[in-house]
Amino acid sequence: MKTAICITTRNRSKAFVECIGHWDDILSAIQGEARIFVIDDASDLAYCYADHRFDERVGIPRAKNKCLELAMDWDADHVFLADDDVYPLC
Repeated sequence: MKTAICITTRNRSKAFVECIGHWDDILSAIQGEARIFVIDDASDLAYCYADHRFDERVGIPRAKNKCLELAMDWDADHVFLADDDVYPLC
């Protein structure tokens, strides 16, 4: 079983750092393979974690579609779509 956690972000580096930390903590609790995909919607400063970065702002729907595309290309069985200000509480 493969689980993709897809996070979109734009110009909220502080929120992103907190978010990614929480998702990293939960990865070990997920059964099977799990991977985080990060999509940067043309932030002023590029995120080093980004799996894909748009050169121009494309908006939430297109950024989420890119998340789904990456997850499907990875053959994910389950997909969590999140934003940089959303994370699980354990």
